[in-house]
Amino acid sequence: MKLVLGQRLDPSIFSPEFFSSSAFQMHYDNKSISLLNIIRHFDTQPQCVVLFDDQPWNRDYARETGAIFIKTPLDTGITVPDFQRAQQALSSCCNCAKPQDRSYSDFSRQPPDRSFLSYLNMADKR
Repeated sequence: MKLVLGQRLDPSIFSPEFFSSSAFQMHYDNKSISLLNIIRHFDTQPQCVVLFDDQPWNRDYARETGAIFIKTPLDTGITVPDFQRAQQALSSCCNCAKPQDRSYSDFSRQPPDRSFLSYLNMADKR
């Protein structure tokens, strides 16, 4: 995964710092742990997080945390149509204000890291 994301997709986003931060989560059992850590790391609303997974029972973890679930093919991983479905779901479910307009939680007085947005915009233009 680190090879594909960090070397083939976008090394400026998926850097060693990304993989050593709480933005990168990988749990094999309880996906709620990963989802909640990502929500806290980016200081975002749960409906602004997507869980791509090939196991249908992991939908319950997404539902439990309020995240969006996208079922991926067992034999291929995330496909372009999966990514497009996620973009569509985010545009209809995620109502994040611009960073300067947000009221931040007590544990975060700084705007959240939104460096991933430029990647989403680039992917949208492809």
